[in-house]
Amino acid sequence: MYLAQHELMQKRVAVKLLHADLADDTEAVARFRREAEASSHLEHPNVVAATDFGRTDDGQYFLVMDYVEGTLLRAALAPGPLSTTRALRIARQIALALGRAHRAGIVHRDIKPENIMLVRRDDDPEVVKVLDFGIARVEADSAPDSSSQPLTRAGSVLGTPEYMSPEQAVGEAATAASDLYALGIVLYEMLAGVRPFDGDASTMMTMHLVGQVPTMAERAPSARVPPAIEAFVHGMLEKDRAARPASAEAVVEAIDELARAHVRAPAPEKAVATAHTGPTVGALAEFLRFAKNRSRELTIGGLAIVAALVGALVVTHFVRAARTQPSGLVANAARAATSASPDAIHRAAVLGIPALEDLSHTYPEDVAILRELAFAYDGAGRPSDALRVVERAANGAKGPMPRDLVRIIVRAASKFDSSDEAFRLLEGPLGQDGVEALLELSSDTSTTAETRERASRSLTKPSVRKNASESTGFLLDLKAATSCESRRQLLGRGVDLADARALPALRALRNTHGCGRHGTDDCHKCLRSDPSLERAIRAAGARAAQ
Repeated sequence: MYLAQHELMQKRVAVKLLHADLADDTEAVARFRREAEASSHLEHPNVVAATDFGRTDDGQYFLVMDYVEGTLLRAALAPGPLSTTRALRIARQIALALGRAHRAGIVHRDIKPENIMLVRRDDDPEVVKVLDFGIARVEADSAPDSSSQPLTRAGSVLGTPEYMSPEQAVGEAATAASDLYALGIVLYEMLAGVRPFDGDASTMMTMHLVGQVPTMAERAPSARVPPAIEAFVHGMLEKDRAARPASAEAVVEAIDELARAHVRAPAPEKAVATAHTGPTVGALAEFLRFAKNRSRELTIGGLAIVAALVGALVVTHFVRAARTQPSGLVANAARAATSASPDAIHRAAVLGIPALEDLSHTYPEDVAILRELAFAYDGAGRPSDALRVVERAANGAKGPMPRDLVRIIVRAASKFDSSDEAFRLLEGPLGQDGVEALLELSSDTSTTAETRERASRSLTKPSVRKNASESTGFLLDLKAATSCESRRQLLGRGVDLADARALPALRALRNTHGCGRHGTDDCHKCLRSDPSLERAIRAAGARAAQ
């Protein structure tokens, strides 16, 4: 794995090379290709996306991925177990990533702390990124090439023994339920500080098949995990895959309910902002349906959850009653507050979309809440809702839009059911940020030709062009110019305005062939005696190096 610089886009990327010794290994090459295929299908905030795949001049296969800096979950676990809130928040994001993969027909098959990275994003210190789809299984009907073949024969075993599902241990095909089992092991380890089973590979695989999952207190006497949460983890570790949660989305919903019950009631002053994020009857019913027919341990946990939820509803009742009073400390605090505290936003992000929606209702102009809500909608596969929230954030933002929010719109622009709304935002309300995103979309080979063409058409509209910065306007004019003379007249502006994005177009003007009957004539003869081209290239290069 190498850290590299994309010269044209001026950004760092990670480049993974298949070792030269494996170039003739058919299965190794196929697995490497499969990782590229799987990663390229997954546009999601919690997945490291692949942006390119190919071979070097000397024949080595390479995979280019987004570069992220962070800490592996394995390193975060080194000091000991994580807090319950932190563990649930990490597990929730892993489940969101898995849900996106499973909807695309991709099973990861190797979920473990070594493949989970924790990344700082602006004011959020812990965004999960799921890594390494190297042994992922891609369903044949979801792959671009319908002739895709399985990488291994029936009966072969893929995965890491410590986190391997019972079905994987006996060589059966891994399914989405297998990933959820591995996530259950990871969540157990985050809460207890140890895995449920230890030993050599053979012993652990046997325990996954027939061993009873020990309580966390048995494995870690100092562990203090709420019974309902531990019971849920045990449910993820059922030997029978049909008895596990039905989907990654079901895991997310259950974690939301568990986290909602676990968060302690806030102090009275903060209750105005957060108490109404208590659970709904419908959400409670969903969790109780999952809990049906579980062991006595889960029944006890269920009672604990009901008690916590009832407590939250009681707090909500009294806070809402206090809000009806025209005067007093609570009313004054409510009027004075214009934004939620970082702790309240973090807590709502842990609880999930309903809590973020409630908090946003209380603080409708808080861009930090809107940002988290947009990410949550995007991660849940709700692009239209994400776009609605991003527009609200754009209206309330001071300064440029955060790049990651713009990326939500760019992703939505490539989807059939959200493209019209995405382009509406890019062409108008987002202003200069929208023009920059359209320019990127117009040459983004990872999206469809139709999307690229639509972005190019958008950039020709006067209503869009007026939002462009001077440097972007220069680049658009240069691309639109149709004659040598029109390009020559633009180069004077290029000395002052050209940046790294203009370098490819400027350097292309150096070509001395491409015109005429045989393509051997110089298309830009008028530039050969004019120093403006080289001055513009030097100026753009200097700005790119800054």
